[in-house]
Amino acid sequence: MISSIKKIIFILILFLVITDTIAQDKFPLAWKADHGFKATLCRTWDDYGTYFIGASEKEISVIGKEGKSLWRFKFQEKGFKEAKEVWYYNNGVVEVTYKPVEKKSQEEIVVLYDVQNGNELWKTGNDENKFKELIKPKPQENPVDNSIPLASLPLKKVYGTKIRRDINVTTADYGSFVVYRPGVPFTWGKEVNSEIYIPEKSIEVNLNYKRKLLRAAIGKTTVINVSANKGGTQLWSSELKVKIVSTIVSDEDMIDFFVSQNKVFVVYEGISVLDLSTGKLLWTSDFNNSEVSVGLKARQELSIADMPLVTDDGVYIADLTSETYGIKKCDLETGNVLWKSPKYSSSDVIPFVTIQGGVVLAKFGGIINVQSVITNPNNGAETYKTEFKMRGKAGIKAFDSKTGKVLWDEKKLGDKIDFISDLIQDNGKVSFFSDKAFYTIDLKSGDMLNKVVIKDLKVDKAIAVWSSDDGKLAYAVYDNGVFAVDLASGKTKYELKVSDVNGVFKRGNRYFLQIGEDLNKLVSFDLEEGKLKGKMDDAYKRNVTVDGQSVIKLNWGEIEKYTVK
Repeated sequence: MISSIKKIIFILILFLVITDTIAQDKFPLAWKADHGFKATLCRTWDDYGTYFIGASEKEISVIGKEGKSLWRFKFQEKGFKEAKEVWYYNNGVVEVTYKPVEKKSQEEIVVLYDVQNGNELWKTGNDENKFKELIKPKPQENPVDNSIPLASLPLKKVYGTKIRRDINVTTADYGSFVVYRPGVPFTWGKEVNSEIYIPEKSIEVNLNYKRKLLRAAIGKTTVINVSANKGGTQLWSSELKVKIVSTIVSDEDMIDFFVSQNKVFVVYEGISVLDLSTGKLLWTSDFNNSEVSVGLKARQELSIADMPLVTDDGVYIADLTSETYGIKKCDLETGNVLWKSPKYSSSDVIPFVTIQGGVVLAKFGGIINVQSVITNPNNGAETYKTEFKMRGKAGIKAFDSKTGKVLWDEKKLGDKIDFISDLIQDNGKVSFFSDKAFYTIDLKSGDMLNKVVIKDLKVDKAIAVWSSDDGKLAYAVYDNGVFAVDLASGKTKYELKVSDVNGVFKRGNRYFLQIGEDLNKLVSFDLEEGKLKGKMDDAYKRNVTVDGQSVIKLNWGEIEKYTVK
């Protein structure tokens, strides 16, 4: 009897210890607050979790970082009946658009308020220049770099978009773009506007166009305008006719642009290169980053090629059009083709191209975004689907940058591989994971310098691979956890087991894993030590503040702020 009681007590103690450990792992609640009404019109917060704005058609409230009310008023107190829209510009300014006071009047009144105290800053009828100045994005005093350091060699400065296809380790989304954009992001609507600012030249380059009412999955010829301004004076304006593919599920236009080597590169289903000084069109090139089939099951395969790689020696393009289907090098000034690689299989994708020490490296095979619309032939009902799938034979190929000669390829590995991760380059070496091992290879000869066989590590589902800031370690996040290896010795530093990982992102100095197919659970972990720090259910990347210190949950008028461990 006593023995049975002891067993029961032991089990209860063990249960309490386990339960307490799990509870301690959860991010603790810092505070809970309420706007005092249902925020049906607007409920948002700034990047750092300093201000929380809630609004209905009748009133507005702002709560501060400690969970205390900063100000609140009913719109009737300001002489208005109802609000139509409320926006927060993330720069200390709240914009309220009021409905006309009288039905006969069609004029809407816009008022800008100070987010700290609710004081009026501007009102319709006042100086429009002041309005533009108030809503203009303000530079952060201590900006936080939340990009995971990509394993690629930095080239000369590129302004605008620096894109790497395959897996976006910045947003932890499979198949989308890795984008570094110091300019203003694209806004998708009836009109698309984007700008890039070049500080050394005090020049702003703009791209804009009106979206077609009827867009096309196979591409639609669209007139776009590219212009440059300096100090409010337009330097030039150029009009281009380009073929823009629209995605059939996410409804985005596949067009982007960047500035490098005093040239403006516009990339769509083709490439146009303009002179930065004059706006003159210098040359164009074929480029294909999508494939489509139509019918009752319309299907698009997106992000199948890396963006052009621009150097002072030339432009390297993953050209997956039928004529080339490989890598080509073009003259920077004229676009003349200097060399072409051998023609590869039409099933191949080339998601990554880089250069180091006169060697061009191209990764073959990767995860692409597949979007499809399936039409029921009986009733016409449509089913929309977006998936991320592996495509192409996994491989890596090295080319001489001057001649295009193939120096070596994946046959040097001695393994039949189904997957190759992102590439880590350092001091004449390239390292990467496959589904068989972790390799370090001499860049020019392709000779094996190090090989670590990985057992029970499913890196064929790797989400992200990158190197440490000092270049000594390689990290891989995969579906079953995080793996770290010493690049010099090839020895494993740690292997952190976590189930059902589907994403990774960085906030401040903290790293987070996204768990589950719906990415609806967050786990924070110590990247250096490979230890779990805390977790939270029913939370998404969008809930985490930009500094990684807090997780925010909004539920109509209620706000919960949690502290990240």
